[in-house]
Amino acid sequence: MKSVKSHHLFLFLLFSVVIVSSYLIIVTLKTPFIGLEVGRNTLNEWEITHVTEISWAQEKGIAVGDLVTSINGALPNHHPTVKQYSNIENIKEMGVVRNGELYRYEVDRVFIPSLFTYHTLFPTIAVFLSLSCSLFLYFRKKNDLAALMLGLFLCVASIGYLSAGGSARGDFIARTINSITFLQTPVIFSHFLYHYFKRFNIFLISKRLIHFLYLLNVVIVLISASFMIGEFGHLFVIARVVFLLVFSINLVLCLTVISMGYIRYKKTVYESVFKLLISGLSLVFLPFILLAAIPEIIWGQTFVSGELAAILLLILPVFLTYLVVANRLLDINFVTSRLQHYAVIALLPTLMFIFLLHFILLEATFGQRFQSVVIIYFGLIFTFYMKERLDYLIYPKLFKKFSYLQANLDRFAHDIGKVMTISELEHRILEEVKDVLPIKSSALFSIHKRDHSVLLRKGAEDNQIESIKKTILNEVDKFKVGYRMSFKDGMLITIGQNIQEYYILWIGVKQNYVDFNQDEKSWLKAMAHYTGIVYENLHLTHLKLQEIQESMHSQSAPPWILRLIFNLSEKERRNFAADLHDSVLQDQLLWFRKLKDALRDPTMPCEIRQKLKEIKEGFLDVIYQIRETCNNLRPPFLAERGLVSALQDLFEIVHLRSDYVIYFDADPVLGLDDEQTLAIYRIIQELLTNATKHAIATQVRITIENKGGDLNLRYEDNGIGFELGKLQRSTDHMGLTGISDRVLSFDGKINLHSSHGEGLSVELTIPLANKHKELIAQGESYD
Repeated sequence: MKSVKSHHLFLFLLFSVVIVSSYLIIVTLKTPFIGLEVGRNTLNEWEITHVTEISWAQEKGIAVGDLVTSINGALPNHHPTVKQYSNIENIKEMGVVRNGELYRYEVDRVFIPSLFTYHTLFPTIAVFLSLSCSLFLYFRKKNDLAALMLGLFLCVASIGYLSAGGSARGDFIARTINSITFLQTPVIFSHFLYHYFKRFNIFLISKRLIHFLYLLNVVIVLISASFMIGEFGHLFVIARVVFLLVFSINLVLCLTVISMGYIRYKKTVYESVFKLLISGLSLVFLPFILLAAIPEIIWGQTFVSGELAAILLLILPVFLTYLVVANRLLDINFVTSRLQHYAVIALLPTLMFIFLLHFILLEATFGQRFQSVVIIYFGLIFTFYMKERLDYLIYPKLFKKFSYLQANLDRFAHDIGKVMTISELEHRILEEVKDVLPIKSSALFSIHKRDHSVLLRKGAEDNQIESIKKTILNEVDKFKVGYRMSFKDGMLITIGQNIQEYYILWIGVKQNYVDFNQDEKSWLKAMAHYTGIVYENLHLTHLKLQEIQESMHSQSAPPWILRLIFNLSEKERRNFAADLHDSVLQDQLLWFRKLKDALRDPTMPCEIRQKLKEIKEGFLDVIYQIRETCNNLRPPFLAERGLVSALQDLFEIVHLRSDYVIYFDADPVLGLDDEQTLAIYRIIQELLTNATKHAIATQVRITIENKGGDLNLRYEDNGIGFELGKLQRSTDHMGLTGISDRVLSFDGKINLHSSHGEGLSVELTIPLANKHKELIAQGESYD
């Protein structure tokens, strides 16, 4: 029910906005804006104290200091706007004394383009945008209170903007509307923020404060209305200052609340939302506060007219609608960083424009000059920013050389990903440089970091080597990947490094003796960074392979190498099992079905039928063996069903082809990751294989226990046993040595006990997954 009422109120609001907007547009079009402020001088005469720059009075040449003798045939103090606001509006004619001469002015409708733009056109566009966004929000997010409050805010703000023109003309209804909407706009926005962040359980402002602000604004509006109705013209300036002060306080409070929210949630996912809010609202409202409201309060005049400063309100509807509706927000960090960069760049040309304006606009007022400077400065920032955006779209199409270099860079980056050795990489670099750039020669050098010895690796002519080496030695202290230095005989660029050496690419001059342009230099630098990464990776890979080879030849390998080997082995097992299942087994099943179909032929001779039945049974045996092989290579449902269930299935299969009895006792196994679970399964599988092939056992006991964060496995059989001293270490097959390696790969411990006639006993301990990760973090697992 409450939701239905909200929708009815919202629709009523939209209808009201259309009616009120129509009235305000008619007022601004039909009523000329006089733009005069008056006050009594020392002789008790009505003297003009201010003439608005864009107004009917300025068009007629009326100036500050002129005396007003009559308005509409009566004394000035009898006119309502003079009595109430100390300004002259809504008149038909007036008499003015200037330099002792009396001038009479008939008020006619004079079309002033800038006045029409500021008072009618831009505000009407703002109302249209606000209505469009409000309707869009209503139909898109009908049940979202934040969206409805945003629609209310947009309508109120745009009506306030439109009513400013009618308020300036002295229209009582327009002035009342302006007072209400002007003050309530920041409060309604705070109310919108309350509902917007409530969905995330973020409360930036209390409801009590919002209600207090609503009440305070109502009081200010009532006081303002008393000045409109009563004859308090001499106090209206004070009321206007108070009015602007309360509005600015409301707005600053709103921005402060958002800023505090940004500080509180700076390191959370909501940071970008707060940044976007602060940036958008600052862009819209701060120009009005800094250039119009505050100067009016302090000095009694504005740097920029309120109408001009309020133009940025046109951005507000689109910005806030985007904030509520968009699933992915603008990267405000990137945008602000680029704007800051361009703000610094725009300072110098702006200063040059200021110097020129000093001589061009000799008769311009301070306000006009300030407006020109602001427009030029922010116009340059906007131009620089748009230029960067357009470069991505237009530059590659206009400059084919740039597209060619970019395409070659993309191809080169793709190709070097397949390079396996440093020698192959160096050959590819020289080949690429010669293909892309029209150069005479190129070469690759390396320089030792410690003794600064220079070695030619590839390329270059004999008569160039010594001079190039001398050039490299002169620049050695500056080397880092991407460093580039040009000389008369060519250019050198650092394309890679390792612990001991820098790798330097030398490029000779172009064949046409033209210098390298900026695009070519950028291409070389990008290529150097790509190459540097590959150099480093290849070097690290080479060192790691050496370490693995040395470990393989030593008596004990680090656990991480063992795990790597076993992981690779398991990957190959999975791939082989998949190939068997998807190809060989499916072919067997296909021919088996064809054989069954052939056996249904009633005309087939009995002897042939009997032989085919034997072949059919052979097919079944082969299919069964293939399936068993696949299951051994890739245990089915191990991760889904758990270790204990998988082992029980394994024991049932072993019972079918073995003579011994398995006694199995297991605690609930918790804390093992998938890799450890597979390792335990493989260890037990290998122990049972050993019992089947070699032990000649009649009983096997397997116990699994969880103790103190470790998994303990105990295996015992009553087979023939063997002498442990004759057990040779080998990584060519699993066996007992393979079992030991698997345990050691998880930082576990294993003890083997056996002798002739006493069977085999195996005890092993493996840290559970969480404990194993802690050991790795502490550096205890890998030596």
